[in-house]
Amino acid sequence: MAFELQFSGVDIFLSQITSSQLVEWQHFYQLEPFGRLVDELHIAAIRTQMGNYLRGKNQPAIKLRDVLLSYVPPEPEKSVEELYRILLGNSR
Repeated sequence: MAFELQFSGVDIFLSQITSSQLVEWQHFYQLEPFGRLVDELHIAAIRTQMGNYLRGKNQPAIKLRDVLLSYVPPEPEKSVEELYRILLGNSR
C-alpha cells in the first residue's frame, strides 16, 4: 500500500498515517482493490479480448490465464501413497 500511495518506504508511510486512516485504507482496498495484481488483470483482460477478436475461425479461444503473466498452473493433487513414497525417497 505504501508503494501505491507513493511513499518511499513502509516505515515512512506508517509514521505519517494514523491507525484509523490505515483501517480506512484497508476497508477501501476490500471494496476497490488496487495494485499490481489488479493492473495485471486489467491488461490481461484487454489482451484476451484483442486476441479473441483477431484470432482465426478455427483457432481456439484465448483464456485469461493464457495471457496472465503471473499465472502458475496448479499442480495435480497427489494421493496419500504418492506423498508417502516421496517422503521416503522412492518416487517411482
